[in-house]
Amino acid sequence: MVASVAWTFFVLAGFALFMGSTVCRLWVLPRQGGCDGDITIHRRIRALEGLGVLLLIAGAIFGLAARSLEMSGRPMYDIFTVLPVVLNRTHYGTVWKTGAVCILLLLGLWTAGGKLSRLRPYQLFTFAVLLALAATRSAAGHAADKGDFTIPEMADWLHLLSASVWGGGLIILSFAVPPGLSCIEAESLKVPRAAEMVSRFSAMAGAALGMMIITAYYNGNHYVKTCSLATGTGYGQTVLAKMALLGLLVALGGYNRYISLPLLRKLAGYPETGFVYRHVVKRYFSFLIPKWNDDNATEKFVRKVRVEAIIVLIVFLLASMLRHEMPATHVHPMGRTGAGPGMPAMHQGGM
Repeated sequence: MVASVAWTFFVLAGFALFMGSTVCRLWVLPRQGGCDGDITIHRRIRALEGLGVLLLIAGAIFGLAARSLEMSGRPMYDIFTVLPVVLNRTHYGTVWKTGAVCILLLLGLWTAGGKLSRLRPYQLFTFAVLLALAATRSAAGHAADKGDFTIPEMADWLHLLSASVWGGGLIILSFAVPPGLSCIEAESLKVPRAAEMVSRFSAMAGAALGMMIITAYYNGNHYVKTCSLATGTGYGQTVLAKMALLGLLVALGGYNRYISLPLLRKLAGYPETGFVYRHVVKRYFSFLIPKWNDDNATEKFVRKVRVEAIIVLIVFLLASMLRHEMPATHVHPMGRTGAGPGMPAMHQGGM
C-alpha cells in the first residue's frame, strides 16, 4: 500500500510541476523575458520541469509493475511474463501506453526546451500533451468504473487539471520566481515585477479554485454521499482530511488575494484597487494588514505562498491515498465490498 501511494504521489507531483510551469509561462511570467531575473526564473522552471519528468517516468514504471502483479496475482519474478499480457490485452494497458507516449513527448519537449520553451506554440503544445496525460489518469482510476467518457471520468479529469494548475502554479511561484526577483539589481523594480506576476497568477488560480470546488463537490457526492460513509470508512475519513486542508488553503489563498496582494500592489505604486480590501478589510479588519515595506514585501509574500505550496503537496499525498482506497459508496454496511468473487478489492489509479 505504501509503495502504491508513493508512486501515485510521484505521478501527481510530477504532473503538477509540469502543468504549473506551463501555465505560468503562458499566463503569468512577463512576455519579454530579457533581463537577468527573467532568465533565472526560466532556468529554475526548467530544473523543476526536469524533476517533474523524472517523477512521471518513475511513477509510470513502478505503477505498471505494481498494477500488473496485482491484476495477475503472480510473484515478482514473473513480472516479464505478465507485462506483455497486461499491456496488450487489458484496458489498463491501453491507457498506460497512451500515457507513456505523453510522458515521452514531455521528455522530448523538455530536452528541446531552452529558448524554445518561451515560444507560444511550444507552450500550447505542451499544455495539450498535459491535457491528454491527465485524461489517462482519469481513465485508469475509480472514475472509469462505469466506462470511458462518462461524467465521473470528466469530473475527475477537470479536478486533476484544476488542482494541478493551482498547486503546480503555487510551487513555481514559490521556488522559481524568488531567485529571479533577487537578480534584479534595482530595488524599485522588484516589488512591481512581483505584483504583476502575482496579480496574473491570482486571476488564474481563482478560476482553477472555482472548478476544483465544483468537481470536489461532485466527486464527494459520487463516492461518499452520506455522513455515515464519510466518518465510518477509510475513504471517507481521507476525504474529510483532504477537505479540511482544502479549506485551509482557501483561507490562506483568500488572505493573500484580498489582503496581501492589494498591499503588494500598493507598495509597487499601482492605484489602490479591490473592493474587499478598500471597503471591508481597511475599514473593519485593518489589524489583519501586514506591516510590510519595499525592502521585505516580496520576501514575506513568498513565505506565505510557500506555506500554501507545502500544504498542496500534503493534499496530493491524500489524493494518492484515495486512488488506492475503496470508495465509500462501494462499501456495504456489513463491511463487504461491491466486488464479486474473484474480483479485486480496489480499482487503483493508473498513470
